[in-house]
Amino acid sequence: MIGFDPRGVRHSGAISCAAPDYFPVPQPDPDAPASRDAMWKLWDGYADGCGAKAGALLPYLSTESVARDMDRLRASLGERKLNYLGFSYGTYLGAVYTELFPQRVGRMILDGNVDPTPPDLFYKMALSQSLAFPKRLDSYLGWVAKYDAVFHLGTTTRAVRANWNKTLADFRAKPHGAVGAHEFLGATFGVLTSDELWIPFTQVLSAYVVGGDDSGLVDFATPSTSAQAERFTASFSAVICGDSKWSHSKATYERDAARIAKVSPVAWDNMWITGSVCRNWPVPSHAPIKITGRGLPGILMFNTVGDPATPYAGALKLHQVLRSSVLVTERDSGAHCVFANPQSMVNPAVNAIGTKYLLTGELPPRDLSVPGHALPVPTPAALKAPIAKSRAALVR
Repeated sequence: MIGFDPRGVRHSGAISCAAPDYFPVPQPDPDAPASRDAMWKLWDGYADGCGAKAGALLPYLSTESVARDMDRLRASLGERKLNYLGFSYGTYLGAVYTELFPQRVGRMILDGNVDPTPPDLFYKMALSQSLAFPKRLDSYLGWVAKYDAVFHLGTTTRAVRANWNKTLADFRAKPHGAVGAHEFLGATFGVLTSDELWIPFTQVLSAYVVGGDDSGLVDFATPSTSAQAERFTASFSAVICGDSKWSHSKATYERDAARIAKVSPVAWDNMWITGSVCRNWPVPSHAPIKITGRGLPGILMFNTVGDPATPYAGALKLHQVLRSSVLVTERDSGAHCVFANPQSMVNPAVNAIGTKYLLTGELPPRDLSVPGHALPVPTPAALKAPIAKSRAALVR
């Protein structure tokens, strides 16, 4: 099993665009009209920093370049075919590899899939994430209501939502230390991608709502200001800004955010994180490589039906393009990615399908769906487990 650092990441010449403390903590309220000039200035300044500190490298950090690097790794290992397992953005990287080197594709699993078809694919992906958030939030809130005897946040989805909304309003009106509306929304988004975070997040949410103790929630939602976190933002921005078309018009972003904000509480926050930095990116962006799916062997795809980070509609689009693929859908689930998940989120049926394919090359005869994995149960042992941190930055 071979892993590697793509260009611009860690040991492969990690790029940086600013000092680790460039972004204020907490950030301005993402929804407030009064914050907009400051937010545009903040992200425009970050893009300028990318040009100043990494401008010579930015044109060479594309997904196409990384896919060609993967083929060099294949050749260096003396392998005739490349077997590949890609999660989230890795599904797009895998799809680009299939277009460049179709004759060298071996066994390929793509899990948590990105729609490669729009010319502005990463902007469209951000919009689709915001639209997918409310339904996934409902699933989480319904789970919380089921365990009102444990968390005391309400016996109905509506009641739990009221407590979540009140907490957001409290942190929006007056940030608690390093955590304001932006940080609370980011933590919630991360929680919705991974059921293993549901218990610890709900514990600290309950401690605040029921007992007025904000310490756990602040600790959970405080973002990292490490050099590593800033380098992640730099490499993430380099890929999404360079590999996809972006508007230069502030009005376009603000119009779309305002429209989606009518149904989604993360519309503005997601726009700032995944779009604003690309408006004035210092090197030209380009349309994505067109994926045709020609000349490929069978490919195995997984996606949950309610994934807010890589929504299911994108998986259907990629499945349509990769005509030789078989799509396995996990029903009743909104986790981000399905195969080889942590023990608390294991789906045995999914793991059996993926393992059989990797070992033998045998695909299911047709598309199929499988029941969702078991959701967490707040047992006494689970409630005593160390509180995990949000992983929102890993998916946005």
